[in-house]
Amino acid sequence: MEAANAFMAEFIAYYNARFAKVPRNNHNAHRPLRSDRSLDLIFASAGANHLPLRSAAG
Repeated sequence: MEAANAFMAEFIAYYNARFAKVPRNNHNAHRPLRSDRSLDLIFASAGANHLPLRSAAG
């Protein structure tokens, strides 16, 4: 675990040096979460899983 943490510290520094960009505008556009909203629902993924009725092979 210690080796992984040491690697991540080096990797994050490398990654940020390579890919980080200075924002064109420093304005923070984040807004507070409304009290009638739920992050659990906002980030929930809903979908249906379907299996084919017949195999394509036959």
